[in-house]
Amino acid sequence: MDGYGLREHFTYVDARPGEVMHVVDAATAAQRWQQSAGTAQQRFTDGVNATTKDPGQAAAAAQNKMLVGVQNAVNSGYWARRVQEGGALSNWKAATVAKANNYATGINASGNKYQAGYTNFWNYMTPYYQSIISNPDPKGRMNAWFDAASAYQKP
Repeated sequence: MDGYGLREHFTYVDARPGEVMHVVDAATAAQRWQQSAGTAQQRFTDGVNATTKDPGQAAAAAQNKMLVGVQNAVNSGYWARRVQEGGALSNWKAATVAKANNYATGINASGNKYQAGYTNFWNYMTPYYQSIISNPDPKGRMNAWFDAASAYQKP
C-alpha cells in the first residue's frame, strides 16, 4: 500500500532517477470508474453547456480529413480488422442487446423533435394529400406520394 491507500498492481520506474509511478489494479480502476459515473455525467453536461464552438461546423470543415482517414483505414485493411474484432455473431448480439435501453432513452429524449418534424412534414404534404388519395390508380397514388414526399425539404 502506498500513502494514498491504493493497491499496487504495477510499478513503473521512470527514466528519471527516483521517479516511480504506481498504478492500481484493474478491479480497483473499474470500480472507481463506475463510482464516478454520476459526477462524470454532470461534468460532461457542464462541458457541453460551456462549449462555444459549433461541433457541426467543425466537423464540416474537416470533411476532407475524415474522407482521407476513412479511405486510408479501408485501403490498409485496418477497418476490416477492427470490425471483425468483436468476435462471433453471438458476441455482437450480446453486446447489442445489452445496449438496447439506449434506443428507448434516445426516443424518449427526442420526442419533441420527432413531433416537430412530423408536423412540418404533414404541413408540407397537406396540399398534395387530396389529389393523391383521389387518384383511382394505385400505382399513380404511389408515384404521386413518392414525388411529393421526396421533394420535401426539412425547414
